[in-house]
Amino acid sequence: MSTITQSNLRITGGSDDGGGDRRIEPRAELKRTVKVFQPRARRFLVGRTVNVSDHGMLLELDSPTPMSVGEALDVVIAWDRPAVVRRDQMAPATIVRTERDGRVGLRIGPDVQLAAA
Repeated sequence: MSTITQSNLRITGGSDDGGGDRRIEPRAELKRTVKVFQPRARRFLVGRTVNVSDHGMLLELDSPTPMSVGEALDVVIAWDRPAVVRRDQMAPATIVRTERDGRVGLRIGPDVQLAAA
């Protein structure tokens, strides 16, 4: 099992913001650099987290690129500083939504936890 950790990350809140939010897990706002590998296109992308939950995250990518719901990606968060990482250090994720402004919603693989360490 992979674990994406950050010692001071605390995820709190409810599952509904009163505006019809369908999220089943609470979110925490988090601004960190992320590196994404898109296997289909065989390329790496850089972006930032907008928010995270225990098993998902919303990203803003620096270079919006065509992506599809259900597409598999690999992702890593640079917790302290921009990281140079090997591909085997990345966690599997699946796109669950895309937005016109370049934001991408990801569901982290079932064997990965986004947790405070």
